[in-house]
Amino acid sequence: MPLTPGDDLVGGRRRRLARQINKLGVAARPAGGAGASSSERILAERVKELNCLYSLSRLFDRRDLDLPQLLSRTVELIPPAWQYPEISAARILVDEHEYKTASFRESPWLQTTPIIVDGSHAGKLELVYLRERPEADEGPFLHEERSLLNVISQRIGEVIERKRAEEHLATYRQQLRSLALELSRLEDQSRRRISSELHDGIAQQLVLVQIRLGMLLGDLTTTDSRTRVEEIRDLVAQTIRQTRTLIFELSPPVLYDHGLEEALDWLVQQTRVRFHLDVQLETEGSRIDLPPELRAVLFRSCAELLANVGRHALADRAWMLVRYEEGRVRLTVRDSGIGFDLSEAWTRAAQNGSFGLFSIRERMRELGGDLIIDSQPGRGTRASLVLSV
Repeated sequence: MPLTPGDDLVGGRRRRLARQINKLGVAARPAGGAGASSSERILAERVKELNCLYSLSRLFDRRDLDLPQLLSRTVELIPPAWQYPEISAARILVDEHEYKTASFRESPWLQTTPIIVDGSHAGKLELVYLRERPEADEGPFLHEERSLLNVISQRIGEVIERKRAEEHLATYRQQLRSLALELSRLEDQSRRRISSELHDGIAQQLVLVQIRLGMLLGDLTTTDSRTRVEEIRDLVAQTIRQTRTLIFELSPPVLYDHGLEEALDWLVQQTRVRFHLDVQLETEGSRIDLPPELRAVLFRSCAELLANVGRHALADRAWMLVRYEEGRVRLTVRDSGIGFDLSEAWTRAAQNGSFGLFSIRERMRELGGDLIIDSQPGRGTRASLVLSV
């Protein structure tokens, strides 16, 4: 009689179960006759062990639990897999920390195995019976229970290694973020100092030169002399404008006196004039008071993104959206330009030594954020700066 899909599914499960049982060193005796109840009991024990391993695998895959939480839950999953679960108790000892079931106490009926972490003895796993049971392979315990205990101990060692590595990585990332914030703060201080010196020194001196040239212009009598002085005066005026633009680009006062949104509004106005680009600015969500160094990073990154649009996108319009989300800020620059192939762009940037977008992305990642780019040829570009605060 042909098998139905349901029969095939059940048969597949049975075959997988049989393979697992064979791995544990037990061959199921054929059903029926005097051996039927014994085979069923052996099968039931293996099923309990497999359920234990499956539950532990699911638990160890949890990324939302720290190591103490994992070990506390692990110890609860072990006793039900043993032959006498009602009188079984378990304990994990790791680095002078103890995790045990509520009923655990010292007992002469004990199975124990070491927990090895990074090649060193880090603790041990213990399983006890609280009352005497008939002798089996290892005291009252089965060979398969010894194998299971060793497997669980190995998995515990692996999860401890993984969690420690994750903790070290998290610590490293936090240190990197702190360092990046400090570097951003120092860079910001340097920019503000240079900007202040330009404003109070060179810019003021140029203004004074312009005033004195105006006074000199009134004393000149010949047309040729007046023309030459006017040319010099115009050149000084142009230099003053360029100096003021440089001062604002280095460290725009509006960024520190008013905030990120006001600075971005100023940037939009400058971009319209500089690149003849129609830029629209929108804001969503409740405003977050960002630290000065983060405001500076977002502002300068956005300025570079807009400059890229003006220089390369061949776009006539662009949109900037500042969205305040829970615990983070997202700043998106979108354009109507020609777009590009991302993989080719990254390759070309590496070959040509042009690392503008790469530098922005790395800086954002150092601060715990990211630069997300979505672009296709002929369909424009969307670049999002995402930063947790």
